[in-house]
Amino acid sequence: MWSAVGFALSYVAFDATAATGVGASTTAGVLAAVTAVGAFGFAATGGGVLATVLLAYGPLTGTLLRAAGPTPYASPFATGGPALLAVAEPLGVAVAAAFALGVAAAVIGHVMGRSSD
Repeated sequence: MWSAVGFALSYVAFDATAATGVGASTTAGVLAAVTAVGAFGFAATGGGVLATVLLAYGPLTGTLLRAAGPTPYASPFATGGPALLAVAEPLGVAVAAAFALGVAAAVIGHVMGRSSD
C-alpha cells in the first residue's frame, strides 16, 4: 500500500515542482533523499529487509519513470506510445536501487536499533 502511495506521490511531485519552477533533476534528488531517510527510519524501528525494499520501490519507481522514462502519462500500449523497453528500463533500475537502499537501510537500522538497547 505505502509503496503504491509513494509511487503516485513521487510521480505527481514532478508536476507540482515544475509549476513552481523547480527542475526535474532537483526534484529527483530530493525525492531520492526523502525515500532514503524514510527507508532508514522504517528499518530503524524494526522494519525487515524485504519490507524496507518494498517500501522504497514505489517512490524510486515514480522518480525514475519521470526523470529517465518516456513521456509522462503515456502508455506503451497506446497507439504512438513509447516502446515497452522505455518503460521497463526505469522499472529495472528502480528494483536494483530499492534493493540496494533497502538492504543498506535494514543493516544500518538494525545496528542503530541494537545500539539503543
